[in-house]
Amino acid sequence: MSTIVIAVSLVFFYAFVKQDQKEFPSFSARLWLPLLWLLLTSTTLLDVLFLHRSAYDASERIEAYVEGNPISRYTLLALTLLGLMVLLKRKTRHSTIIRSNGWLFAFYFYTLLSAGWSEYQDISIKRWIKIFGTLIMALVIVFEDNYQEAFEHVIRRYVFICLTLSVVFVKFFSHLGFSVGRQGSRVWTGVAPGKNALGMLCTVSLLFLAWRLIKTRPVSYFDVL
Repeated sequence: MSTIVIAVSLVFFYAFVKQDQKEFPSFSARLWLPLLWLLLTSTTLLDVLFLHRSAYDASERIEAYVEGNPISRYTLLALTLLGLMVLLKRKTRHSTIIRSNGWLFAFYFYTLLSAGWSEYQDISIKRWIKIFGTLIMALVIVFEDNYQEAFEHVIRRYVFICLTLSVVFVKFFSHLGFSVGRQGSRVWTGVAPGKNALGMLCTVSLLFLAWRLIKTRPVSYFDVL
């Protein structure tokens, strides 16, 4: 049964990507970098794919957050380096971008300095590198010719993949779609690292889908009345 579900899900994903590519043909291979970054940093897909981790309790989640794992670390580092390579190859005046966003880069530099007086310096530096990767992925989207459409379709694919996999995990792979709460109760998590993260994922997805519906089918105030 599980093999059939996985096969159907893969076909479903492929059909959706093909349809989305027709709607936005300019979705380049570069945009897969921020999409993968979103998926790997906000879900448990890396744990499922490489660590084969099933539902685990709160104490194990805290330990995993503090210690991290080499697979996640090196995968995100590789994506960050690829993102930097993409930015360097783009015909854009990087100095102009840095000057026009000076306060943002100054804040990132300050957060790096703050790791010096942290009680957990090594963990702080690792987290800073991860946040720096997020900035790189945002710039990859911004440097696209039609960055607004690019951002929309990155989020669209992200929402589709996360919601679909969450339903699949909860319905057919309960050892992946549930976790154990503090009081020993089982709670839905889907592809998210926790129930609260799943709630945030659903909220963001709902807001995005509502915005997209309004954008594609504009409704005036008088139509609502």
